[in-house]
Amino acid sequence: MSQDSHDKILDIVEAIRTEAQTRDGVHLEAQNRMRAEFAELTRKADDALNEARKVAAVEAALTAIETRLARRDLSQGGDEGRSEHQVALADYLVRGQGKENVPAQFRAANEGSDTHGGFLVTPELDTAIAGLARDMNPIRSVATVRTGTAPAIRLVRQTSKGAAGWVSEAAARPETGTPQLGTTHIVAHELYAAPRATQTILEDAIQIEAWLVGEVNELFNEYELDAHTNGNGAGKPRGLFTYTGAAQSGKTEVTDGKVGYQVTGVAGDFGLDPYDNLIDLVALLHPAYLPRAGFMMDRITQSKLVKVKDSNGNYIYQPSLQAGVASTILGYGVTLNDLAPTVAANAYAIAFGDFSAYHVYDRRGTTLLRDPYTAKPYVEFYTTKRVGGGLHRTEKVKYLKFAAS
Repeated sequence: MSQDSHDKILDIVEAIRTEAQTRDGVHLEAQNRMRAEFAELTRKADDALNEARKVAAVEAALTAIETRLARRDLSQGGDEGRSEHQVALADYLVRGQGKENVPAQFRAANEGSDTHGGFLVTPELDTAIAGLARDMNPIRSVATVRTGTAPAIRLVRQTSKGAAGWVSEAAARPETGTPQLGTTHIVAHELYAAPRATQTILEDAIQIEAWLVGEVNELFNEYELDAHTNGNGAGKPRGLFTYTGAAQSGKTEVTDGKVGYQVTGVAGDFGLDPYDNLIDLVALLHPAYLPRAGFMMDRITQSKLVKVKDSNGNYIYQPSLQAGVASTILGYGVTLNDLAPTVAANAYAIAFGDFSAYHVYDRRGTTLLRDPYTAKPYVEFYTTKRVGGGLHRTEKVKYLKFAAS
């Protein structure tokens, strides 16, 4: 290679190196500019976020102040959209004032004596208590719920069928048997709860009525569900699982007032094939009641059935894939009631049938008495309601008895 060629190659290499260095400088400058712009955007975003937080904090503080002022001005017309009864009740809850200043129809009407004072709660509060009871009580969700003002209700039912006959045109028509009627008497028993709060909490900016609904329902529903499930009817509702059972043979119904049952064949457990036990139980119910029928059991019993398969190897328990839709066994909905009897010897641990035959009776009027003395420094809200319950048509429900015979 000549010297000239060698020099040209060196010149080309040098030119390439210079160009690369120039480009690297441009790229570096661009990168630095982008970093600076990104840092500036980040700073502005942080400033905007901090400003938004300050505004939110101010708005929250203003809301709290407005709520507190509204709470303290209940008796001075500061509750637009609220009824006179609601305003008076809220004032009574917070300060124990207002009872003597509201119309007589708003005051408590304790039968036999009005010396206890108190309030009949607002219709809105009464409705809220009833609504939560329905949502939290699995029996209420499937039962027939009635509301009234009488101390009790009587429901008429047919206890035996009438008779008819075929006749020719000119034949005599003898008298036929007439259907017999019976009654179901459901008394509204008194249930009470006494939630407590400090005076400081009551005077703070809280929704006192919403607090009371939550506290009362938590206490009411525990006892109400137990009575609707296991109650003996003495001073409380009669429970769905507490009726006298009678072994049912095929399609022949048992005596009116008793609940027909099918045994598992094993004391305290399912038989050799739980699937057969359930098929036999379903077969006891008259076909007319099947469209609205379902199972009721506790979760321990449910856990046993989740593992059961039919003769084709398919699980008989089908879990629900949609909120608000019950899981099914043999195509019938399953209502879980954790206070239902658990599997044990001779227990009626599963009920099957049309549970609308069970009636819950709510007597209108939840009564509230504010007591700041008994449990100082707490203010106690002695709250009472009246509720009853009972099975009106026993032939609509069947039991699975975990017994040998």
